[in-house]
Amino acid sequence: MPTIHEKLCSIRRRLEAVSSEAAQEAQLILAHVYGTTPGALIMRLLHEAEREEETDRIVAARLEGRPLAYILKSRSFYGADFYVDERVLIPRWDTESVVKEAVRRIAACEYRTAADICCGSGCIGITLLRETDIGCVTFTDISPGALAVACENARRLAPQRAARFCRGDLLRAMTEPADLLVCNPPYIPDAEIATLESQVRDHEPRLALAGGWDGLGFYRRLAEDAPEFLRPGGTLLMETGDGQAQAVSGLLAEHGFADIQTGEDLSGRLRWAAGVWR
Repeated sequence: MPTIHEKLCSIRRRLEAVSSEAAQEAQLILAHVYGTTPGALIMRLLHEAEREEETDRIVAARLEGRPLAYILKSRSFYGADFYVDERVLIPRWDTESVVKEAVRRIAACEYRTAADICCGSGCIGITLLRETDIGCVTFTDISPGALAVACENARRLAPQRAARFCRGDLLRAMTEPADLLVCNPPYIPDAEIATLESQVRDHEPRLALAGGWDGLGFYRRLAEDAPEFLRPGGTLLMETGDGQAQAVSGLLAEHGFADIQTGEDLSGRLRWAAGVWR
């Protein structure tokens, strides 16, 4: 029977055919199988790999092109493990830059209420509940499946915090104004969906990807409708696709927002735009 270290090396080699992060994914698979963390797995490298059947089942599913997060039903985001499945977009590291800005504004402006629009897994709003003293977060999504996932994540990861879940189209699902509106909307131009890598195109929900003919359709609606759902001095903060931040800033200016700012992710790309409603 091979050791866990030998199994780790074998999985990494096999996954190189489908993933640019084969080494990391191999660690995640074995950590999941043995009920530990990737960091703690190093203490077990010389142990026998006793759970080969379960391990091989996961690897086979990954080699078929299914995203690992959907296979494991888990994705790490901002230090917490979120439940994910095919009903929601897989949380990305890019979005953590949006969350950091939201956390900063909640503290600096003493905001008491926030809304996670197009919430998907709920990773943005739930992280705000975990990382700030925000009074309440409202989660909205047009997909009942996505709201169910967000509700489950809130129950697991922020059980003592105030959260509301409202099904509906963008801001129209909201029942009252908030101090902070945060949204990671669909922003891929419709014509580019077919060019996405297969594990995104074929497995993640198109509803969470397609942003209209130019990718800016949801931003137009958010910039137009947000003043009705923001308290004076409140902020609309939106994740943007690569190369979209300046166009989104222009939409905010067009609809009367002030103090418009953009920000970068860890790779230096502009990934969010925000404006304050005066």
